[in-house]
Formats: sequence, C-alpha cells, structure tokens
Amino acid sequence: MESYRHLHLWLLIPLAVAIIGFTPSYWLKLDVVPFRQHLHGISATVWFVFLVVQPYLITRARREQHRWYGIIGLFVAGGVVFSALGTLPYNFVGDLPDVAKYGLTFIDVVVVIGFTFSVLMAVRKLPNMHDHARWMIASVFWALVPAFARIIWHTLAFFNDGVLPIPVFVGLLLAAVINALILIIIMVKERRAHPAFLLAALGNLVYFTPPITHKLSSWRAIADALFIV
Repeated sequence: MESYRHLHLWLLIPLAVAIIGFTPSYWLKLDVVPFRQHLHGISATVWFVFLVVQPYLITRARREQHRWYGIIGLFVAGGVVFSALGTLPYNFVGDLPDVAKYGLTFIDVVVVIGFTFSVLMAVRKLPNMHDHARWMIASVFWALVPAFARIIWHTLAFFNDGVLPIPVFVGLLLAAVINALILIIIMVKERRAHPAFLLAALGNLVYFTPPITHKLSSWRAIADALFIV
C-alpha cells in the first residue's frame, strides 16, 4: 500500500494535461459548444478527477469511501463511453474529408473499446490491488492522446502566428508517440510489461491507421450504417 501513497500526485499530471489541452477548444468556449460536448467533456474530466481521488482514499485507509466512489465511478465511466459514442455521428456532418470521417471515427471506436475494456478489467481485478490499480491507470492513457495532440497543435500555432505549421494528423501521431513512450517508461521502470500498460501502448498504433481505414469498403459500410443519421 505504501508504494501507492503518492500515486494521486502522479495522476494529477494527466488531469492537468487534459485540462490544458482542452482549455482553448472547450473550457474557454463553454457558452458556445453544443450539449453533446458538455456531456463528454465533463464526464471525461470527472473520470480524471476520480482517478486522482481513489488512490488517495485507499492509501489513507478510507476504504468505505473508496468503495462507494468506485460504484459512482462506474456510472462516470459509462458516461464517458456513451457520450463519446454520441459524438461520432457528427464526424459525418459537413464537408470533412473521408480520411477524417472514416479514419478518425475508426480511431474513436478503438479508443472507446480499449477504455471500456480497461475499466472492466479493473473491476474484475478488484481482489488484486496491484492489477486493479494498473488497469485503472491504463484507462487514462486510452483517453490522453487527444489532449496531448491539442497541446501540440496550440503550442506550434502560437509560435507560428496562429497557423499550424504541420498537418493535423502529424500532431496526432506525435501525441500518440508521446503517450506510448510514457507507457514504455512505466513498464521499464517496473521491469514488467503489465498487460494493462502493454495493451494501452499498442493501442496507440491505431493513430497510424487513417490512411488505410478510410479506404476500406467494409469499414465504410459499417460506419455508414452505425453513424450516419
């Protein structure tokens, strides 16, 4: 238990990354963003806060609170998943290129599945604190790339007179690489490739798939059937 005593402080870092990354496009535009974005933005933020609070409670012997907050956390995780899925039909509204419509939607679906699996495995591993903690931590890394990407985009644009000097997808790939490297560092430090971290690290490969997936007729047919209303 002592080895997790400061885990909540480490988990403040992804919370800060998420808030900083989405400040220009969400937190500074609360009065104009659509309701669906509020559902996803708020539920995702609450999930990041939840992951800070839970290790703090359990390492301070506040097990009852930890248990009840854990039950609430399942509803929050469900909110993250269903609000993310609810935004996907809007990828097909407007004149976005197919690589964005179908490629990004494929990424979103894989990330939602990975996040959901990580949370479910954390629940399954409740009797084993070490495994439970790692699956919970891994859920962060399924959701962190969009925030990293926005920090990259906004930072580069700030130093280039407001113009992004690289393609959007390049920034997304850089974010995925950063995300994967952090997971690799964690695994090297632990001297073990825990399945939770290994799966989350491999999940970053999905960000390299849009040039392929947007051309797959089978995926286009599935996406059209599920997300075009």
